[in-house]
Amino acid sequence: MRSILAVLAMALLTGCTGGDGGGNIAALEAPRTGKDALPAGKEYLGVVPDSTRLAGEKGGYVFYLARRADDPSGTEACAVIGRTGDGTGWSAGCSTALSAAAESVTLESGGVKAAVVTDGYDPQEKLDAGWEQLGNNLLVLVPQAVPGP
Repeated sequence: MRSILAVLAMALLTGCTGGDGGGNIAALEAPRTGKDALPAGKEYLGVVPDSTRLAGEKGGYVFYLARRADDPSGTEACAVIGRTGDGTGWSAGCSTALSAAAESVTLESGGVKAAVVTDGYDPQEKLDAGWEQLGNNLLVLVPQAVPGP
């Protein structure tokens, strides 16, 4: 009887490990630095302030990863897009579920796109379509500026 229970327990625990990435986002587990904080006054974005991680900057935009504020499990992920030097042009989009090696949420703001991806995601299709990778867990597409007349 004990051996049957042990086998059942191991089977249940194995199912919880998510061996192929399990919807993990390593960037959100990295140690936080001073650069990871959102600018003041961004509480309205709906993300956990202490969870934000700076993913990078591209084409006049700044990109962050974060955890969703109203998620009791603390596992849902968000993309945050802001315009550098603009305190008003910020937006966030959050996932409702994470799965292994997948795109969890794509946010578009003013033609700029950010896609949060889980560990193990193969970005090649998006890279071939002109997206750029900022770290392991964020892909961005920033349109080229159109030259003036």
